[in-house]
Amino acid sequence: MRDKNPFSIYDFLGYLFPGIVAIFMLFVLRQSFIMQNYDFFACLHVNEIINLMQHEMKLNWLEASVSIVVVAYIIGHMIAYASSLTIEFLAIKTLGYPSEYLLNDCNETFMKKFFKINDHKVVKIVYRVIIIIVLWPIVLFLFVMSEYGLRGYLQVKLPLYIIKAVKTKTFALYQKLGLEHRSVNDKIDFHRVVMHYVYLNIDNAQRKADNYVALYGFLRAICLIFTLFYNIIVINAIYTLRYLFNEKGEAEFSWFIFILLVCGFIVCNLLYLGFVKFYRRFTLENFMALITEK
Repeated sequence: MRDKNPFSIYDFLGYLFPGIVAIFMLFVLRQSFIMQNYDFFACLHVNEIINLMQHEMKLNWLEASVSIVVVAYIIGHMIAYASSLTIEFLAIKTLGYPSEYLLNDCNETFMKKFFKINDHKVVKIVYRVIIIIVLWPIVLFLFVMSEYGLRGYLQVKLPLYIIKAVKTKTFALYQKLGLEHRSVNDKIDFHRVVMHYVYLNIDNAQRKADNYVALYGFLRAICLIFTLFYNIIVINAIYTLRYLFNEKGEAEFSWFIFILLVCGFIVCNLLYLGFVKFYRRFTLENFMALITEK
């Protein structure tokens, strides 16, 4: 196995870059009508932060740059964890694990699958309701895709020959490892065993695996950032509706706000689809590596 560096590509794509994007979005939010009313966002001015670092904290250009990178890296970790609790949670609870829908037919609608809770705990129901509220642009898109029979574009099933090959090799792998064989029809993430075996035993598959993990981690975090940012834009648009009336009391239609809302909705879902695509490709890559492994 090749040597590992202290910092991997995931540290940059999964943590640092999302942290930088989040900081940039905070500066953009400062221009928002709503956020100008709060002291925290009112203090987010580039010149004020630079003066704080140079004059009060006595930091030079290099020290200030390193400080910003460290702060962005820390924020990126928090965003990565939050995105796993929201974006990835939504994907798993609506689409299922990629190892599930790549090998099996999925007939349940997304929302029915999302609210399918065995123990009916109130906490789980409340948590899912919060997910729907926070990620409503993506949930709305999934609802439309599910209700109009377009699930196949998200839950892409492999050809029958590949499915049989994966099942055969998976059964052989479980026998080799001395594990209880679990059917691929079980509602479990059995792909974890395949993933670890491929990563530890097939050197040529490691680089691709690292790249796919970094890409879907990056898109997952960026998707959450843009969705939260889009929610603030929507709230801002609703809050300022009373200012969209002229002297006659007639509403003035704003094409700019309309286009901004539509583009924001599209961007959020494109980022989500990108995350789902690389999440699926990561699983598929492990399956294909297992099939071709002797």
